[in-house]
Amino acid sequence: MRLSATAVLLLFLQGCSDGDDGVLLVYSPHGKEMLTEFEKLYEREHQGVDVQWLDMGSQDVYDRVRTERNNPQADIWWGAPWLMFMRAEKENLLEEYHPTWRDSIDQAYTSAAGFWYGTFLTPEVIMYNSRAVSTADLPRDWDDLLDEKWKGKIIIRYPLASGTMRIIYSALIQRAS
Repeated sequence: MRLSATAVLLLFLQGCSDGDDGVLLVYSPHGKEMLTEFEKLYEREHQGVDVQWLDMGSQDVYDRVRTERNNPQADIWWGAPWLMFMRAEKENLLEEYHPTWRDSIDQAYTSAAGFWYGTFLTPEVIMYNSRAVSTADLPRDWDDLLDEKWKGKIIIRYPLASGTMRIIYSALIQRAS
């Protein structure tokens, strides 16, 4: 199983002022359920702040941040593979930020200059429906999914929008080269 850093939290495009107008705008691929929960928790701790978020794939977030380079709209970019954050840092799309917890993050998962911080590792796994697939028939690795018996039975996130899916495909292509 391959682990990829889901690098992130806290790209403060306009500074970390809880939003000049009381609005904190977050771009993130973490999905409605997780974003809604974090919104509630943050607003409970920061009265007067209205957390708003746009849920989109990390590649879409990167493209949007790059497009907004001269007129940033988001306060926080939360979630993407670390390679994407490294690229955004090189392109001067991120603002330096030093949270109080930065020293607790392994240096392998942060920007040395303080532009991004990894908050968790994401295991890349194959999930299956145990009522539809027997243990004996399980795919054991990504290559097993090439078998004709899986044709039309695989569901994946839209890879053009997903930084994680791009990492998986890139690894498979590089391995085959």
